[in-house]
Amino acid sequence: MSLKQKTDLAEILKLLGESRTRATYGAVADVIGCSARRLGAMLGPRRPQASWVVSHHTNMPIGYTGDELHRDLKTNSHIITGAAELRQLLYRYRNISRQAGNRLDSQNDTLNVTPRIKNWQQFEKLIAEVYRRLGYRVIERGGAKPDGGVDLEIHKDNRRSLVQCKYWTSERVGVAIVRELFGVMHHEKADGAIVACAGRFTPDAQQFANANGMVLVDNRTLKHMLKQTRTDPDKFLKIRSGSRLAQFIRRGVGQIGLILLFSVLLVPVILYVTEKINSNLASIQGTGNQQVSKASMDTLNKSIDESGLSVVDPLIQGVQISRQSSESTTAFENWYKPPKDCVASVSNPKPDLVACANHRIRSRREFIESQR
Repeated sequence: MSLKQKTDLAEILKLLGESRTRATYGAVADVIGCSARRLGAMLGPRRPQASWVVSHHTNMPIGYTGDELHRDLKTNSHIITGAAELRQLLYRYRNISRQAGNRLDSQNDTLNVTPRIKNWQQFEKLIAEVYRRLGYRVIERGGAKPDGGVDLEIHKDNRRSLVQCKYWTSERVGVAIVRELFGVMHHEKADGAIVACAGRFTPDAQQFANANGMVLVDNRTLKHMLKQTRTDPDKFLKIRSGSRLAQFIRRGVGQIGLILLFSVLLVPVILYVTEKINSNLASIQGTGNQQVSKASMDTLNKSIDESGLSVVDPLIQGVQISRQSSESTTAFENWYKPPKDCVASVSNPKPDLVACANHRIRSRREFIESQR
């Protein structure tokens, strides 16, 4: 047996097992280029995977009994008896495998390529983006409105194909869905039909698609298409991993971090500005008080000299009068409370010095009179 014959036989057995279809010894022998007798030896030990090759007389494999038979052998009545039909199915199988970049494994494989896609809307958008990156012009016909079995319409090389997307993860897509789209394809006179799902297809659906030239895109095929087009579902759909609680915690921590950073940067500025404002106010108030006090004292002293108030104490010379004047002035300063109009502030930066001096003189006279 040549290497090519060995490879062809392995692919035929995979095809028959995937589609749950039987083929006669004669049909398989003609395709791989050997005699039916030689094919029996090439199949090797009797096992369920090889039991899909059957006799055209009994429709059962020769010499197989009990556990050697595949458990699904009798679930499908379709039997391939001619080499032409088998070659056509094998050709389509190889095209699908080439598109997927991967030979299909057994039906028991567990696939989970798009675990973060949460609904059918996201799945449709992802399929549309993949075909855009493959060079197709994509028209989205699905969405919230009824789509008549068609979600996308793709165009390339003067060919129009209809695409139906099924976001089914808990069950396989059956032949009824594939058959329905096949009818829509003929009704709309489209050139092709594609069914894309997030999981797997049933054997009947695969067999019907192979027999009618339809393309099935399951999870494994989609994985290869994503890799081929360099499409990252998370980045394209902007999906964040994790639970809602984790997302809420991340958002909360981020907001708190921004607030703390803002506070660290803003508090020193606020303190600096406040300090400057207080310093300027103190400077304005101190200067104003000094100006008012000095102007008041000058005016007071002049007025006292002019009005003759120095007679309060007739001893206008000597240490005794100086000490008494100093004590009297200190007492007056402790007693005197200037009005608000005479205190410099932000709202009153320049008090009326003359009016304030007159008020101080009158107050000083009253104080002197009260001390007699």
